[in-house]
Amino acid sequence: MPHQICRDLPTHPLTAELQRPLGFRRLVGRFCAGVLFIFFAWLTATAAFAQDRVVLQLRWDHQAQFAGYYAALWQGFYADAGLDVEIRSAFGPDGLVRAVTEVSEGRAQFGIGGADVLVAIDSGAGLKIATTIFQQSGFGIVALERSGISAPADLVGRRVGVRPMSVTTAELEAVLTAEGIVLDQIEWVQVEPGREDQLLIAGNIDAYMGFRSAGRWRLLDAGVIPIFLPASTYGVDFYGDVIFTTSDMVDQDPLLVRRFVEASRAGWEYALAHPQEIATRIATDLVRTVPVSDLAAFNQSMATDIGGLMLFPAVQLGHSNPARWEKMFDALAKAELVTGQFEYLEFVFDPDLQKAESQKAILKWSAFALVFFGIAGAGTTVIMWSSVMRRRVEAKTKELVERDQELAKSEKRFALAVEGTVAGIWDWDIKTGSSYFSPRWGEILGYSDGDLPPQVDTFFDLLHEDDIDRANEAIRAHLEDHKRFDINFRLRCKDRGYAWIHSRGQAVWDKNGNAIHMAGSIIDVSERVKAAEALAAASGRLTAIIEQAGEAIITIDEDQKIQVFNHAAESLFGVTEAEAKLMELTDLIPERHRPSHRAHVQNFIGSSETQKTMSVPGGISGIRKDGSEFPADATISSFSADGKRLGTVMIRDITDRRQWEADLSSAKNRAEFANKAKTQFLANTSHELRTPMNAIIGFTELLMAGIPNTPAPGQADYFSDIHQSALHLLDVIDDILDLSKIESEIVDLVEAELVIADLIHAAMRILAERARRENLTITTNIPADLPNLVADQRMVKQILINLLSNSVKFTKPGGTITIGANMGTDGSMDLWVADTGIGMAKDDIAKAISAFGQIDGDFAHKDEGTGLGLSLVNSQIDAHGGKLLVTSAVGVGTTVTTRFPAHRTVGGSQFDVAPTPPANGATKL
Repeated sequence: MPHQICRDLPTHPLTAELQRPLGFRRLVGRFCAGVLFIFFAWLTATAAFAQDRVVLQLRWDHQAQFAGYYAALWQGFYADAGLDVEIRSAFGPDGLVRAVTEVSEGRAQFGIGGADVLVAIDSGAGLKIATTIFQQSGFGIVALERSGISAPADLVGRRVGVRPMSVTTAELEAVLTAEGIVLDQIEWVQVEPGREDQLLIAGNIDAYMGFRSAGRWRLLDAGVIPIFLPASTYGVDFYGDVIFTTSDMVDQDPLLVRRFVEASRAGWEYALAHPQEIATRIATDLVRTVPVSDLAAFNQSMATDIGGLMLFPAVQLGHSNPARWEKMFDALAKAELVTGQFEYLEFVFDPDLQKAESQKAILKWSAFALVFFGIAGAGTTVIMWSSVMRRRVEAKTKELVERDQELAKSEKRFALAVEGTVAGIWDWDIKTGSSYFSPRWGEILGYSDGDLPPQVDTFFDLLHEDDIDRANEAIRAHLEDHKRFDINFRLRCKDRGYAWIHSRGQAVWDKNGNAIHMAGSIIDVSERVKAAEALAAASGRLTAIIEQAGEAIITIDEDQKIQVFNHAAESLFGVTEAEAKLMELTDLIPERHRPSHRAHVQNFIGSSETQKTMSVPGGISGIRKDGSEFPADATISSFSADGKRLGTVMIRDITDRRQWEADLSSAKNRAEFANKAKTQFLANTSHELRTPMNAIIGFTELLMAGIPNTPAPGQADYFSDIHQSALHLLDVIDDILDLSKIESEIVDLVEAELVIADLIHAAMRILAERARRENLTITTNIPADLPNLVADQRMVKQILINLLSNSVKFTKPGGTITIGANMGTDGSMDLWVADTGIGMAKDDIAKAISAFGQIDGDFAHKDEGTGLGLSLVNSQIDAHGGKLLVTSAVGVGTTVTTRFPAHRTVGGSQFDVAPTPPANGATKL
């Protein structure tokens, strides 16, 4: 190894010389020689300092995982430290190489490793860890989102890929042990390095222990969604990447080691401040052996991820905790990867701690030398010792000042991190009982800074009485049994209410295993607890609803195996829930339908549809436990839960409904037959009545016209009454006959272009005499530019006569009747009759429109009638494709409108006049 000069004064040969009894002159001479020796040695080291060439061996291919070392090289930090550094990929001409092997065998001076370095040192490799880089392990449990694995407990019964005798396996075992999982409950599968992703995607394994950044990227690149469970989440505090070298290098040239470490740290600070710059340059300037689809995106993604492994600036770069190294060693020992005893300074290069040990040795030998020189020449020795000690005190003072400054910076960074986090930080000195609560700790509970006494009793005073025993047991289990402290409890807020708190903590134990310190954090999880309680309540309600539902409800998984089988399903199929959970959905249908049914359900669950009616030609059927079949009606809906696609089927026995439908169809057929028979009867009867009735009318007219002289008293009136009655009866017969034709759907429209004004005046002439006798006034409202209407003339005239007749019939003497027409904005035409008659209530309108329907009331029966007027009008306007509108109010009057569609008007589309029947105070019902 280069540089065999030892630069540490306590180990210099001068120290041995000082232990021998020498004369003053000889002592001074040798002292000067020693000084000259040290001076020339320093000159030699300085000359070599600018020429030191070292090799850094990576643990994998060139990627952003090692960004800090590239940054130190590219930004000149290594050159400034007098180092010519070559950074080598783990993929050489002969394939993959191990960093511990390259450094142990002298082909590299520094390497990047992890827990594997501890294993190598324990095996006698002669290595030492120079500094830590990643404060957390980058390894964790890698699985696919579709697997449903969300915690280590989900690995029970699953196939987990491991490398034989691997430190990653030891880390995984530490995770499982921390979670209380028996290792024998896992199905371990031996895998070759680099094939884990292929086996995971193919379904040969369910999970493996892998590096987060690379594994996540490779799986996403393969088109699958990964999940990653970091080991640190479960209390496993393995350090991640570390810089290591040989023990000889540390012993013979500690200054070179420190220069390399400091330059590397400076490179990491730059890389963390400029992650995308370094990541992009790695992708463009360095040759990578292991291919990825998008090298730039891969490195940029990794650069973002690794920042979280360093915990910088909250934790100083290179910070090393002896207790954590010992804990890692113990985990490796449990995995039978190491067998020796852990000695911190034998494994880790810690200059500060080593210097303190050296100071102790110096003091020890100095005391001996002082006694010796007190005998040989106390004066000279005191002078020399004073000079040496003064320089050392000055150096030590400078070192302490620098350390205090660095500590102040670290504390400032820690304070900023504490202030910026959403969590509240607590710190407990177990020996004194004093505590520290960060300002955020109090804010969570509504307290201001300074409101809470800094004592551990403050915590217990705020703790909900129902949570005291549970919290005490959790603390005891952590301090005594080293179980994980991770608990939910309630703390009293300033407003006297309580907040649900989630707290995690970690204790520090002394050499005797006694807990001396504990620190941790809290976060407010009140909303999360409320949501969980609401979810539990909703789940309970849903379960109750499902169990009490009258329909059979069945939930199936992606393989159509039954997961939920409610009480109604048990009753319907005669199968218990326990029996059903051993069955598939297809077991509940007749065997002849099973193949097609299974395919239909499978296609639905795999599609984007969320609901579908289950149907096949002829209807679907179910089969009971006793083999009997029944017709069924079913719907299926799908949803996702825990990464799985599930289906819910609702099934109804429709045996009774099928019978009801058959009965209803039969009744409908009978009713239609009876209606046709009734219509035919009315048509025949009306036809038979018309012949004698026409004869009666003709004879009465002849008698009335042929009376030679003045008739006997009352004779003319009798003839008139007979004539009017016969005419009325003929009208009734015509109405019945028209209605029968319409109901029989045998009406034929004789369409012609009609002048509406002429038809309105013709209808008025027919009713004029009757209106005069009733002392009623009939007026018209007809636009001069009203277009012609294409319709059946007889029907339109009959519509107008019926509407006028109704208004005359139901309007008291002195009233007014208006008949008119107007165009609608859509080109339709309205023919309407408005009166100031008795009007109708809302409930009477539908009755008045129905066949043979007559509203109650004395005035309504002053004229006899069949009640077919409005019904016939409704049928006639319907035959023209129009609609009947009735607006009426009791005691105010009625407006009846028949609206003919736009295609029946001649040039109706050019009109743009809104319907404006005369206002008579009526309201539309």
